[in-house]
Amino acid sequence: MTSPGRRRRLGRRGLLAALALPLAGIATVAALMLGGDGEGDIAAAQARPLSEDEVRAAADAFAQAYETEDARTLRRLLTADVQRVLPAGSVRGRDAVTAEYASQFRANATESYELEDLAARGGRAGRASGAYRVRRAQGASITGKIVLVVVRERGRTRIALIAVTPD
Repeated sequence: MTSPGRRRRLGRRGLLAALALPLAGIATVAALMLGGDGEGDIAAAQARPLSEDEVRAAADAFAQAYETEDARTLRRLLTADVQRVLPAGSVRGRDAVTAEYASQFRANATESYELEDLAARGGRAGRASGAYRVRRAQGASITGKIVLVVVRERGRTRIALIAVTPD
C-alpha cells in the first residue's frame, strides 16, 4: 500500500510531467519557426561572400590534394561545372577535370606541389592567384602561374575555375 506522502510526491511528479511535455513541444515549435526549415540557412550561407581566408584555404586544400595525388579529395573541392583552362585547351565538369588530374598522377609521381606568392581576394566569387611549382619523381619541375576562382556551392567553398599557364 502507498503512503499518503508518497502519493502526494507521485502526484506532483505527474503534474510536472504533464506541464513539461506541452512546454517542451511549444519550445520545439518556436525554435523551428524562428530557425527556419534549413533551406533558408543554406540560402543565407550561399549569399554570404567568401572571406579571403576561405579562398586561401581552398587554394591550400587544392595544393595539398595535388601534392598527395588525392583525386578523391580534389574532386570534392570542385564545383559540378568546374572548368580547367590551359593554353592547350580546356576541360569542363568535375568528372572530366578529376580524370585529367588522375591521368597526370599516373604518368609521373608528384613529390611536391607548392603555391608561392599567393594572393587571395574574397567576395561572391573569390580569387586566388600565384605561382606554382610541381616537383616530379622523374624529369624537371613544372612551374607556372595559376588562378583559382572560388565560389560557394550549396553552402560549401568550392573551386569553379582552374586557369593554369605553365612557364
